[in-house]
Amino acid sequence: MGLAVKFVTADEVRPLRTQVLRPSYAPGQLLVFPEDEQAECAHVAAFSDRKIIGVATFLLKPTRELDDPQAIQLRGMAVDAQMQGAGVGKCILDFAFWELKNRFPNSKWVWCNARESATHFYDRCGFEIISDVFDIAEIGPHFMMARKI
Repeated sequence: MGLAVKFVTADEVRPLRTQVLRPSYAPGQLLVFPEDEQAECAHVAAFSDRKIIGVATFLLKPTRELDDPQAIQLRGMAVDAQMQGAGVGKCILDFAFWELKNRFPNSKWVWCNARESATHFYDRCGFEIISDVFDIAEIGPHFMMARKI
């Protein structure tokens, strides 16, 4: 599998983000985050044969759980169901951590609200759980996770 990872637009990540993270959405409805168009927001996609097979969004967003006014939140991480477990997510994170550290040199942490079912993936990528379990309505149990960059 030839894999290319690069920065893309919000419009390019939304279809797969919606398909994987909100499959109950009506046809044509897309998962849009309020921060998607902010200057400090970066969208990353992994491509195989010019088809997007994985996406993630990163934005500067400090959280009280971390002592880092330049903390970066990871949101909307999604990999095509047929490609899950093939290393696509790790490639996206490796690319993003390198690029984001260059773009935001004062940032020390990346954090996310990880679905309970995804905590093993994030753990393998160097994240640690930093909160008790909490529920996000209509989505399910989550943990806040973080890792240094």
